[in-house]
Amino acid sequence: MAAIFYSSTGTSTANIFKSGLQINTAVSIPFLNNLIGAAGYCAVSNVSINNQDTVQFFQTFDDFISYFYFGKALGDLVINGILVTDGDGNVPGLNAFYDKISNIRGERVLISFGNVVFTCVLVGFSTTAITEPADITDFTLQLKIIDHSLGKRPFVPRCV
Repeated sequence: MAAIFYSSTGTSTANIFKSGLQINTAVSIPFLNNLIGAAGYCAVSNVSINNQDTVQFFQTFDDFISYFYFGKALGDLVINGILVTDGDGNVPGLNAFYDKISNIRGERVLISFGNVVFTCVLVGFSTTAITEPADITDFTLQLKIIDHSLGKRPFVPRCV
C-alpha cells in the first residue's frame, strides 16, 4: 500500500497529497494532526466518500416513474492508512492513534475534501498487524456523514 498523503506541521496550508494531485484545496483530517507525516507515525493511503440524498421513487403502471427529493441524508466516509513500525517491529504510534480514536468517539468531527466540509461521527475502526512483506499496521476508520456544506438546490414548487 503506497501512501499518497502527507501533512505539513505547524500552520502551513500545504496540500497533503504527496503526488500533488490537482484538486482545488487539500483534504484535511484535523483529528489525525501530529500523527500524519514525517514527524508522526502514520500515513493515510486513501479517503473515500459515499454520500446519498434521500429520494423516494414511485412507479406506476405504464412505467411512469416519479420521485420525491427530500434532501441530504446519511453517507459514509472511510479513511485507510498505515502505522509505521520501528526497526524492532514495534508500532510507536499505536497508543497515540488509540488516544486520538478515544477522543473523537461520540463527537462530531469535521473533515474537508476539496471545498466541502463533512460533519462526521466515528462508528467503527479496525487495526490489522501485518508482517509480510513488511512490518506495518493497517487501520481503517469508518465514519457516518451527518451533515455537509454542499450547496442546496433551489426549491421550485411545481405540479406534474
